[in-house]
Amino acid sequence: RPCHTLLPSIVLTTCQAATMVTPPELAWNLAFGANMDAGTRARRGLRPRAMIPAYVPGWELTFSLAGVPFLEPAFAAVRPALPGSGVSVHGVCLQLDRKGWLRLLQTEGVLDGAAAVRLQSQQACLQDILAEAQARRPSKGRGYRLQEVHVEPYTAVAGGNSPSRAYVLTDIDGIS
Repeated sequence: RPCHTLLPSIVLTTCQAATMVTPPELAWNLAFGANMDAGTRARRGLRPRAMIPAYVPGWELTFSLAGVPFLEPAFAAVRPALPGSGVSVHGVCLQLDRKGWLRLLQTEGVLDGAAAVRLQSQQACLQDILAEAQARRPSKGRGYRLQEVHVEPYTAVAGGNSPSRAYVLTDIDGIS
């Protein structure tokens, strides 16, 4: 079972460290879009323990989720790219604890308020929170799901705390 998780703006993922094991209470999320912005992260209550620029080979950015008309007409998500396309999604891996993951999953609409409160009150461990997020499906067939992906950090990090796997939020309809 991976022990790191990466979440992009709308992409959530769990990562495995390339050379160093991360404690099970931390996971990597590959952030892209709004969650790369410090102000947005602060407003959403996301306080990453570490941030590492990275990319996901073989995946592409898409604006396939309906947004708010005249304000934000579509939300970004990621999906597998066509084989051999050479396309990658670029972002920042955020190392989050269980509280950060609950905030991220709730603000991105993966978990509703009731589920987040239940998991918080039960003091659910991070791996259980991520497992529940991966199992959830939006009621109307649209929305995000948590998907594990392979990530490539741009540079090696001192101490070997670089992610190799992460969770990302993908469009529920974009996964084959």
